[in-house]
Amino acid sequence: MLALTGAAALEPVAIPPFSAARPGEPLPRGWREALLPNRKPPEFALVADEGATVLRVRSSAAAGTAAHSFHIDATAHPTLAWRWKIDRVVERGDLAVKSGDDFAARVYVFFDLPEEQMPWSARMRLKLARLLHGSDLPSAAICYVWDNRHAVGASAWNPYWYRVR
Repeated sequence: MLALTGAAALEPVAIPPFSAARPGEPLPRGWREALLPNRKPPEFALVADEGATVLRVRSSAAAGTAAHSFHIDATAHPTLAWRWKIDRVVERGDLAVKSGDDFAARVYVFFDLPEEQMPWSARMRLKLARLLHGSDLPSAAICYVWDNRHAVGASAWNPYWYRVR
């Protein structure tokens, strides 16, 4: 999970890579486990893979993520880059249907849009969602998924929240 918002940043922003750590160490500085209440957490570990340290996440009927938050001017820094590798796909994963909202890997990019730029109904839904889920809930997101059914570049709205693409 990454947070991008409208705060100015003139220098390139580097998120501490997992490859800078050694296997068995804790997550690099700035990274944290973001877990969901009343849900089994995934297992996070820094491990060696083909000569590099990577984050291994094991998840079976679990929910949670490794998160790194930062504030950046997305117009000045419009590109994110990452590598990912999976060892199996989620057979029922399908971004076209609500029942298929389960994937082997995801990267969320969250945005906080100025509320005055949002329609009144969207502001009210966001206020309600923040009451239920916490004040740091972002107003919009892009979620990149490892999908085994659609072509690279396919796009769909999230079946659970209309502000996630």
